[in-house]
Amino acid sequence: MRLSSSRAKPPPSTSSKKPACRANHIAFAPDKAASLYARAHTILSFECHSPIIAAANGTPAFYLRQPEDTIKGQMYYDLGLADWTFEIEKSTGQQISDRLMQIHDNYPTALANVKATLVRVDKQYDEAFKYLKRVV
Repeated sequence: MRLSSSRAKPPPSTSSKKPACRANHIAFAPDKAASLYARAHTILSFECHSPIIAAANGTPAFYLRQPEDTIKGQMYYDLGLADWTFEIEKSTGQQISDRLMQIHDNYPTALANVKATLVRVDKQYDEAFKYLKRVV
C-alpha cells in the first residue's frame, strides 16, 4: 500500500474506546502520564499540567508558557521554578536548550530542586489547611 502525502480521512472506528490521538495530539490519562513522566529524564511542555505531574513524580520539567495561557502559569513562578519557566514569545530555542543542558550536566542538582519544590508545596498546603481548619 502506498502512503500519499495528502491526509485521508481515517476509517470509521468500530471500537467503543475513545481514540488515543486527536488532531495530532496524544491524549494521556493522568495516571499514564505520571507513569511515563516518572521514568523521563526531563519534561518540556506547552501544556501547564504536565510539568506539575512530572514534578510530583520527581522529574525536572520546563513549562513553555504561551501568551494565551491563563493566570495558572503564575504558579510556576510562585513555586520558585522561574528558571524552568519560559515565556515562549520571549525565549529562544537556544535559551531553552542551554537550560536543558544545565540540567543534563548537573542532574543531581535538578533532582534536588524538584524535591525542594515539593517540600515547599507540602508546606503551603499544610499552612492553607491549618488556616481553613481554624476558620471553618
